[in-house]
Amino acid sequence: MSKGWRARTPRTPTSAEHPGAAVSWEGEIFEVVAATPLADGHTRYTLSPWDPRHAIRTLEPYDEATEAARAAGRAETVQGERRRWRAIALAPLLGHLPGAVQERMEKEYGAPALLMTYASALPLFVVGVLTLLGVLAGAFGGRLEAAAADAPLFPFLRWIPTPVGLYLLGESAFRLLSAAAASTPCGSLGGILGWELWRQAAGKRAAPQSTARRAPEPPDPSRLHADRYHLLEPLLALLRRDEQESLAARYGFDPLRWGRRTAGWLLAFGLLNVALSLLALAAATAGMGDVLWLLAGSGLAIEQRARRRSLARGEAAGSVLGALVRPHARVILEPGTMARALIFLMLSGCVGGVALGQAPEPAATPPPLWAGKAELSYVATSGNTDTQTLGAGGEVEYRPAPWAVLFRSAFVRSEAEGEENARALTAALRGSRGLSPRLEVFARGDYLQNEFAGIAHRYSAEGGAAYAVSRAHRTS
Repeated sequence: MSKGWRARTPRTPTSAEHPGAAVSWEGEIFEVVAATPLADGHTRYTLSPWDPRHAIRTLEPYDEATEAARAAGRAETVQGERRRWRAIALAPLLGHLPGAVQERMEKEYGAPALLMTYASALPLFVVGVLTLLGVLAGAFGGRLEAAAADAPLFPFLRWIPTPVGLYLLGESAFRLLSAAAASTPCGSLGGILGWELWRQAAGKRAAPQSTARRAPEPPDPSRLHADRYHLLEPLLALLRRDEQESLAARYGFDPLRWGRRTAGWLLAFGLLNVALSLLALAAATAGMGDVLWLLAGSGLAIEQRARRRSLARGEAAGSVLGALVRPHARVILEPGTMARALIFLMLSGCVGGVALGQAPEPAATPPPLWAGKAELSYVATSGNTDTQTLGAGGEVEYRPAPWAVLFRSAFVRSEAEGEENARALTAALRGSRGLSPRLEVFARGDYLQNEFAGIAHRYSAEGGAAYAVSRAHRTS
């Protein structure tokens, strides 16, 4: 194999001769006069005694110890390259591990951590979207035929329960948004739990040998408290008001900022559950689970609306969900105690990047709370052919910052010689919430009826995030 030794460069009419690498072998010094690559990948070196006219700049030792170290380094390089490609090939699986583990793998193996997160989250996001489309299609279409139950919209998703598919949609969407917004990898719940179970099992197996090793240094309690605070920061707004005030005094927690964000997300989640449950009830396909989700979503939406009123008055507002957060925040609520909980592991993969986000920029002059416009048109022609066209449209926008709701509708009807030849009705509802001056999340639903185009009823839904790349100021 090549040792990296430089061969002699002969003299030319325009350049002087340069000696090859100096090699120390059995007490004597030799010069590498030639290095010939062979067909099998090895290199043949030709040595000659060193010419004392040349100065020795670097001396390469050639002995058993040096060759063994060189072979070990070469093997480590080859092994590291193999591990890198193996990690890239297994990215759809390794991307479910905790974000810190993915970052460590990137440092050790060179496999991009963000690539692993995207490769593992995108397929599950697609599965979740298809599941949601199947639910909406079933809710709107109902069970027209008994065979519909045996012919689902996406047959290849038959073995994935609907709740699992919807959960994958929410989790993978959160992971993708977290990775894109914070540029940090994010694991999944299953991957984090599996990793922690493996660590516990590996630690128990290695326990008998731990007596021969040096005991690890005790962790710094203040550092552990700070890490726990940053990981749980978005969820601390669900605690009681007095607890939030205590955290604000101790860690600088902003209850109004995180309260608005959590209230907005939970309100959207509650309204989504209410809408899906009502669709199931309207299609006569609802069960007891849909009724329970309707009640839970309604209660959650009402509570978040009340929280938003309190936050608008500048007062911190907790939630009944704070009971789920309090056991895992006890270490920062009561210094000196350390609570270990499984749900903390769920949050440690993703929330850290979000918790370190910057405070929002000061808002400019807010737009009007209500805005709208209406249009009405009528066109009539006479002559060889008499035609009449009637059009109407309008939109209404409601912007209770940071929310924005826009409803738009249009209708057109046309007839020729007293016979109707066109009729179309469109409607769109879009809701969005700004998370920062540049980032917002949105959901949109559209309806189209155009029987002359062969469309009796068409419903569509979409959702995602929008990021403003440039914010140019208007000039006049």
